[in-house]
Amino acid sequence: MRSSLLALLLALVPTAFGCGDDIKFPEPDLPDPAINAVIPAEGFAGRSIRVQVSGDGTEFTDAASVAFGAGITVDAVELASPSDLFVDLTIATDAALGLRDVTVTDGDASLALTQSFEVQDSLIVLADAGLQQGGISFIRIINKDPANPFLGDISISGGAGLTFFVDGSTTSEIQATVLLDTDAVAGPLLVEDVLGGSIIASRGTLAVEPRTPIALQPGGKADFAGSGVLSTNTLLFSFTATSGIQFGAGFNNDFPDFPPALVWLVGGKWADARGFTDFSRVPTTANEEMFVVLFDPDFILGDSYDVIVDEEEAIPNVQNLLEVEPNNVLPQTAPGAQTLFTGVLATNADLDVIKVTATTGQIIRVLTTTGIFGSADTNIEVFLDSGTVVGSLDAADLSIAGPADDPFGVEPGDFLETDNLIAGTYFVVIGSAGSPANSGYEASIVVEDGNL
Repeated sequence: MRSSLLALLLALVPTAFGCGDDIKFPEPDLPDPAINAVIPAEGFAGRSIRVQVSGDGTEFTDAASVAFGAGITVDAVELASPSDLFVDLTIATDAALGLRDVTVTDGDASLALTQSFEVQDSLIVLADAGLQQGGISFIRIINKDPANPFLGDISISGGAGLTFFVDGSTTSEIQATVLLDTDAVAGPLLVEDVLGGSIIASRGTLAVEPRTPIALQPGGKADFAGSGVLSTNTLLFSFTATSGIQFGAGFNNDFPDFPPALVWLVGGKWADARGFTDFSRVPTTANEEMFVVLFDPDFILGDSYDVIVDEEEAIPNVQNLLEVEPNNVLPQTAPGAQTLFTGVLATNADLDVIKVTATTGQIIRVLTTTGIFGSADTNIEVFLDSGTVVGSLDAADLSIAGPADDPFGVEPGDFLETDNLIAGTYFVVIGSAGSPANSGYEASIVVEDGNL
């Protein structure tokens, strides 16, 4: 019985499955060709890198080309296998940040992997306080790219209305001061590192906060005034001059720390800044918008201030004799009355001459400093129009040392004070004490009653 059943089953097998040549297996479902990876998936603006583009189900050939979008140049494509390409890239310094598509074209076929490669800044910018229009800030620039350390002669640039000064650097960090005009705008920050004749450019992003100046109001104890407490390390004030008379700005305060300073931003520009003391003067024209910056380098939240701005009659017996640089003779052009002015010593032989009229018993005081952007070290001489010298200062004889942590180099200054004078016309001569060509300075000249 058992053998009969086995014979029956064997007889049925060919009927169910057919002969060996007739056996059929289903075809596998192969995936469509696709790009599945870009490694590494990011690169820094201003750098050249090598990336691997991998595919799945692809048959790449040595005719394949690869595109990463605007701002990225493909320098070379190397076929590693039908599914792998190595690509050498150069990313422009101004390439747009963010994710982008990667496209491989081979003959008539194109494959893309969306949002698969990211362009990043190589720098991180940190500010000790808000970067506000019309302000001053100290920033740290951190290098995210250890393959390109800071090593050479570093320069920094940014958006319109920004001026940078490098205070110090290491291979991974730069400390810098940034001055912001009243119309400064945000934009990319570019660090150029000149090393061995080549320039390595690194980019970061600098945010600038718009700021509306605090309006100084007329009336009260001053022509214009404002008061309050510090909410940031700089405060920006403005008013509109009602005449061409000289204006002076000063403050009263309860600052317990390092004394703050007042700066005139002529036209809202740091390049035309005047004064950097607790009281400074500047001539104006009628209907000119004036900007004053109060800067506290040791900013403490809540410090109070009381800023005053007064119209002042220009002292008529101090006349700055304008000249065409370079010049070392008495100018013959028309004078304009000033007590605070800036000058430039074009050469070591250049002399700036200021005409002064004094009455009997008066004295002449002259103070020169390098100013915010200057570099001049000066010699000062005062003499009668007859040629008699009544005061002389060699820069090596006396300088006024400023604070050791002063970041702007306003000091050292050179100061001369005459004895009591006889009535007459005097000339103040300011010359170079071995300064570089085209060195700038600020000068203050005061004529007042002397000691009886």
